[in-house]
Amino acid sequence: MSKKSESNLKNKFFSLLGSQRSGSSSRSFSEEFYLNEEILKGLNKQCSIQSRLKILRDLSEDIGEKRLEQSSIASLWKETQDILKAGHEEARHSVIGFFVVLVENQYQQLGTMRREIFQFLVSRQGSEDMQNYFDLLKSLTNNGEDIAMFEEDIGLYILTVLPSMVEKGRTLDVLSFMSNMTTKNATYVDGGVISGIIRNCCVYSRPQCAKEVEYCIKYIETAVQYAIVPYSCITNILLYICTARVGVSVKSPLSALIDNVSYLGC
Repeated sequence: MSKKSESNLKNKFFSLLGSQRSGSSSRSFSEEFYLNEEILKGLNKQCSIQSRLKILRDLSEDIGEKRLEQSSIASLWKETQDILKAGHEEARHSVIGFFVVLVENQYQQLGTMRREIFQFLVSRQGSEDMQNYFDLLKSLTNNGEDIAMFEEDIGLYILTVLPSMVEKGRTLDVLSFMSNMTTKNATYVDGGVISGIIRNCCVYSRPQCAKEVEYCIKYIETAVQYAIVPYSCITNILLYICTARVGVSVKSPLSALIDNVSYLGC
């Protein structure tokens, strides 16, 4: 299969994702779709990459309109592992794109596959496909809001992949993800995670970039309001506010924090 064809296939998956993203986690279906033996046989690694990707392309229409059983999702995941782990770049990205669409549309059907997919993401830390895997993580968690089945592990995972995401220009995505995660799952966002986000995303962000400043302040405010910000972060927070020349509203959660720091003589 040519790189151009695989690129078009990957783009099709993400195009479908964009058109179906809204409200996908709670969508309902009037029909069910079952993988038959012919489809499973066609996805076997003995078949060509070209034919297997074509099957996924055809399936992408069905997974947006019909409900899949968890066993069918597990079968699709199992039959494409060789491509995800060892396929060439465009093929890997196409398969990841397919699963981003599948997870978005079949969110309520995932069941224990949530844990299995997350464990796969953990195993691929350091991969050149980290940007694509982060998109899959966003789908798997509804952009940080739902971390069920891997609550205890996701914080460390975020800290591990954080430098790579910032380096690849995904700072805004990470901050948006973490703002949601901190708001909805503050119990599992410990001081080490908060400190890592502030240090990597805010202190080293571009103060001349209005969007980055906006997202950084939003995350810091969220952390102050919903979680326990470690004392070791205070210096970095104040340094960031001064560097970015940000004015903090008296109604902001940050205002109370700054007042407390001033009171302590810091």
